[in-house]
Amino acid sequence: MKKNKLCLFGENISGAGHLDLLYDAVITTKQLENAFAELKSMFPGKILELRMINERSKIYRFLQEMSVAGADAFFPVKAEEERVCVKVLFNDNYEEYEKGLSRNARSNLHKAYSKVRRNELDMSLKVIQGPFTDKALLSEAMKIYTKRESERKNRRMDFIPYIKHRYFSALVWAMKNMASHYTFCFFLNNRLVAFMTGFATNYNEIVFPYVAIDSKYGSYAPGKLMIGESIKYLQEHTSIRGLDLSRGDERYKLEMGGVRHYNYKFEIQL
Repeated sequence: MKKNKLCLFGENISGAGHLDLLYDAVITTKQLENAFAELKSMFPGKILELRMINERSKIYRFLQEMSVAGADAFFPVKAEEERVCVKVLFNDNYEEYEKGLSRNARSNLHKAYSKVRRNELDMSLKVIQGPFTDKALLSEAMKIYTKRESERKNRRMDFIPYIKHRYFSALVWAMKNMASHYTFCFFLNNRLVAFMTGFATNYNEIVFPYVAIDSKYGSYAPGKLMIGESIKYLQEHTSIRGLDLSRGDERYKLEMGGVRHYNYKFEIQL
C-alpha cells in the first residue's frame, strides 16, 4: 500500500511481460463482482491499481466493461493503455509464414542469412525447455540483457543491474525451476549473440519477458535470425504457434510478422 493506493506486491520488479490475478478458467462475472466487493469491504475508499493487464485476460474484459459503464458500473474504474507489446503468429508451414511477410522484410531476412554464409560464420540455435541448469550460459545471457537495457536508457553498463538480473530476479528463478520455461539461444561462431526467455501459455504460445541481442553483432540481424530459426524449431517439434515478444514494438519484431497488442493499467475505486 502506498498512500491511498493498493498495489500488487512485486509488480515493478517481476520483469514479466504482463500480469494477472489467479482465478479459475471458468470464473463468472458474478464471481468477479463478489471478489471485488469483498476487497471493497476490506479497504473502503482505497484505490486498487492493477498494471500490465493484457487484452486477453478475463480481468481485462471485466474491468474494461466497468470503465465503459461509467456511473452505471458496479464500481468506478479508470482504464488507460500502458504498454505496447508484439506477438508473432504462424502456422505449420515455414514457407507460408515467410510468404506472409512484406516483400521488404523477406528481402532483409534473406540478406541476413546470406551475410552469415558469406562471412563463413557458424550459425546455431540452442533450445532449453524446462529447468535452465547451465549457469555459465545463464550468466552470459544476463550480461547481454543488462547491456541492452543500459543502451536503451543511454547509460553506461553497471555491475549492479547485472547482479540484480542474474541473482535476484523472479524470472531467473522461474527459468531455473519451471517446466513451462523456454529459452532460445542464438549463436554465431559459438558466441551467444541473441536470446529470448519465456514461458508457455494455455494458448499454444510462449510469452517472452526477456528478449535481447548483443548490439556488437547487430549488423547480422541476430534478432530476426533467432525468430526465424525458433519458428522452424517450434513447427517441427511442438504444437506452439505463437511468440509473444512482449513489451516494445521494435522494427525487427514487426518485420518478422509481429502484430501489436496492449497491456493496460486499471485504477479501481473501492
